[in-house]
Amino acid sequence: MILGAVIAGIIIASVVSAARRPKASAQLTSDEWKRVAAIFVFFLFTILFWGAYEQKGASLNLFAKDLVRTEVLECGFLPAGCNPAHRLS
Repeated sequence: MILGAVIAGIIIASVVSAARRPKASAQLTSDEWKRVAAIFVFFLFTILFWGAYEQKGASLNLFAKDLVRTEVLECGFLPAGCNPAHRLS
């Protein structure tokens, strides 16, 4: 959902930028294009990093719910019961 909003924002910004075409004398040099490309690479990695970071909790819970075995010697247990500090309190 967040990624979709970010992609939509990038598309809208691109359309607005293309509509406001600069004059022929205001073209970017090759060094400036390299800088713009570097900024877009950083944006891409930032978007991917924060997208993954925000999903880590939910993904771990889904993994644990379906793929973690909660039985030892045919005796089931709750994950909260495994914490020794929990038993002391």
